[in-house]
Order: sequence, then structure tokens, then C-alpha cells
Amino acid sequence: MLKRSLRSSLLSFTFTALAALGLGQSANAITVTADGSGQALPGDCTFACTLRYQQIYASDIFSEPVTIERIDFLASNGDFWGRDALYEARFSVVANGVNNLSGDLDANVGNNEARFELRRFTGSVQPDDFFGFAGSYEYDPQQGDLLVDIVRVGGLSGGPEVYYNTASNTGNEYSRAYSFTSLSSGNAGPLYGNVTRFTVTPLPVESAPTVPLPASLPLLAIGVASLHLLRRRKTKPVAG
Repeated sequence: MLKRSLRSSLLSFTFTALAALGLGQSANAITVTADGSGQALPGDCTFACTLRYQQIYASDIFSEPVTIERIDFLASNGDFWGRDALYEARFSVVANGVNNLSGDLDANVGNNEARFELRRFTGSVQPDDFFGFAGSYEYDPQQGDLLVDIVRVGGLSGGPEVYYNTASNTGNEYSRAYSFTSLSSGNAGPLYGNVTRFTVTPLPVESAPTVPLPASLPLLAIGVASLHLLRRRKTKPVAG
């Protein structure tokens, strides 16, 4: 019983040292909204009518490197999704991409491209509800603008219309390219884009080790060494 109690105490001691180092902690998620001047209009048919839709966001709407956990759009009407509607959202990073997308949709795709989520939408969306995709993508705004590439990969078209901004109301926060019928070529237009909400978690800032070492490091070393000593005693054969 004494050994078990001592072992539990040492485990508790070691985990306390880990906590002191900040391991296992994560920052709270926050939202970043791209809505231009806030003068949004209803009625863009991004999901209701396009086969492929790209929207690029200015890096300066993000104040620091983040992990993007959700991207959502704001429905301007209530509607049902098309049958078996399957969409894929992919992210990449493009240098100076806002207002510079072309009709060559594949050429618009930038560095660090990765799938964010493949999602089947079902049922309906209510007016003024947010809807979208969930995943995980590490984004550093210092590397360039963020391109969101959404493709309907299966099922029928249909779905809610969304709020959007045009001309000066975009605040130069975003622009878009799209196609109704092709996966490779389409139309591109500056100063146009859909209101978007990102849910993000700031990435931890790595700092150089300081001298002298933090007090928690010696505590951790003592805890690990003590556990090792207990294990050796437990496995040592008993004489006689």
C-alpha cells in the first residue's frame, strides 16, 4: 500500500510539473468575420447554383497565425439542399491574391493546399443562420492571402442563398472566382464576395529557452527520475 501511495504521489507530482510547463493547454477559440463594410446584400447563389467557387481573403483580417476550425457563410433565405449534395472545401495560401484571381481556377490555387472538409449537406437551412465546414488548417497570414476553394463533388445543386458584398462594400477584404458548369475554368471578379465567419484558435508563440531554466523543469526531472527508481525497485528479484 505504501508503494502504491508513493507511486500515486509521484505521478501527481510529475503531472503538476507538466502543467507548470503549459503542456496540454490550448487557447480559446475566437471568431473572425469578413463582412466588408457591413453593408451586405441578400441573394448570392454560391451553393444554389455554382459547381466550383473560390473566395480569397486578405491576410490582414487575421492578426496572428491561427488554426482555422470552422468556416461559415450566412444564409439570406431558407431553402433545402439538393439531393445528395456533397461539397469539398480546400484551403491554400496565395501571395497578393485579393482582386487578382483569374478564370483559370486551377491556377488560382496556392501553396500549402489541403482539404479542410468533405461534407454532405442535408435538410434545410433557415434564414440568417450560419452554415459551413469544420476541420483543421494552420494558417500564417504572413505567408499570403487565404484561398477557400469549394467544389460540389456529388449530388444535385441547390441550397440557401447567402449574404454578399460588392464594390467598395467589400472593404478589399475578399474577391472571388466561380463556375456554373466547369471545374477548371470560369469567371473572376474583383470587389465581390460572400460574408464569412471563421472560427480560429491562435497558434502558440514559441519562445527561446531562458537561462536559468524555469523551476518547473527540475521538478519534472525529479518526478521522472523518481518513477524510474520505483520501477527498478519493483522489478528487483527478492533474495532467498
